[in-house]
Amino acid sequence: MNYRVTLNNYKEDKYYPKVVRVVSEILEHERTIKTIDVFHKLGVLSEENIKKWNAGQVSFLESVIECNLSKANRIMAVLGFHSHDLNLAKSTNFVKRKRQYLRFTKSGTKKMEECYARQYSIVGKKC
Repeated sequence: MNYRVTLNNYKEDKYYPKVVRVVSEILEHERTIKTIDVFHKLGVLSEENIKKWNAGQVSFLESVIECNLSKANRIMAVLGFHSHDLNLAKSTNFVKRKRQYLRFTKSGTKKMEECYARQYSIVGKKC
């Protein structure tokens, strides 16, 4: 069965409560939520693997995510919809190392690279 997360059904998705919890934890300490941070807090991306990727020891981030790519895509979709509900600003944050951008995906397609590089920020002054 091909399940697709949409605006109409994302709150019923099984990852929704987990993503909401992780987003609220991150927002307690920071003003920006990165997709990689959400994966880390959900336990599908270890700190060690993030460091290896940042150091250029891993060719692309997807290879060290400890879940299948359909789960990762669902988490990113739920994160996007939830962030929109919270009125967070969306931007991309590509990671550069030694004058070269690190890859998030094996395919390297622009759309998927942007999804992984996406970050959501609180708009306005800090209270």
